[in-house]
Amino acid sequence: MGPTANGSPNTFDIEQNMRDIDRKIQGKMFTQPALKTWGIFYADRDAKTAQEFKSTMNECLKTCGYEGSDPNMCQVKPGMKFDAWKKELVKQLNDGVQMVVMILAGTKARCPLYDDLKKFLLEEYPIPSQVVLNSTISKGKNLRSIVSKILIQMNAKVGGVPWAVDNLPFMSTPTMIMGMDVFHSTALGKKSVLALTASMNQSATTYWSTSATQDEIGQEAANNLQNGMKNAMEAFKKNNGAYPARVIFYRDGVGEGQVQGVCVPEIDQIKAAIKAAGVEAKLMYINTCKRVNTRIFGGAVGRFTNPAAGTVIDSTVVDKNTYEFYLVSVAAK
Repeated sequence: MGPTANGSPNTFDIEQNMRDIDRKIQGKMFTQPALKTWGIFYADRDAKTAQEFKSTMNECLKTCGYEGSDPNMCQVKPGMKFDAWKKELVKQLNDGVQMVVMILAGTKARCPLYDDLKKFLLEEYPIPSQVVLNSTISKGKNLRSIVSKILIQMNAKVGGVPWAVDNLPFMSTPTMIMGMDVFHSTALGKKSVLALTASMNQSATTYWSTSATQDEIGQEAANNLQNGMKNAMEAFKKNNGAYPARVIFYRDGVGEGQVQGVCVPEIDQIKAAIKAAGVEAKLMYINTCKRVNTRIFGGAVGRFTNPAAGTVIDSTVVDKNTYEFYLVSVAAK
């Protein structure tokens, strides 16, 4: 976490504080950009809820030692009309606004204005936004805890880092952790969209990202990967003064039958980009396949249980010709 009031590091062991993490993270975050220009938009009938949210948020800002100014309170009337929200947003927003918080009517499963407002802000006013459902905060139950979690999300969206893992392995030398997926869009005539991210700092908490539309319909093998990889390495050098000495690359969504046709050509593109940069970076390419038929159990015969989170199986039932392992990443009930 961020430093304590006297400047000493504020760290805690995750495993020893499993049941206390919610309380532990309600303090100064790892990095906290000042929140000086932001606004809370709310429907006319949610004025009281908006004021309660504001006062609770101010308490959370003080607890975290977060530098911030009072938000601009903007009422929208009539509160259920998208055009009214759009008009008020256009009236209030400018290039200096850091964050928009919108208190909307609806439930977790259905919020009528959510999609339209998010699309509007992404396409026409690229300003970070946070939606809060009035049903979530109007009850007043656990309000402080809820608003604290909202502040964590807001901090991340304006470029802050809520927390970091101390002493990550591999990170003693310049290391870039990357992730890639390919999305097949029916809206684009079944063309594929490649998304690529790459870490930019030692704690792997700030990221560069890009996307590209593939030319071939339904294409999985990412022909744009080499160019994206080149740009990621240049961004890493700009932030760190040197190219990465190690690249850890996570690939999502490739089934076992597609490895030769998809993963191998991608690895060639990554290697070509590294070679073009004139460096000899070590590469670890990890294909993450979540749709598997294998079922793993813990316990004894007759008393089977779900395996514990963190269980790794890397022998007997894995491919002998590939470094393959099964990972139980989360606890299941």
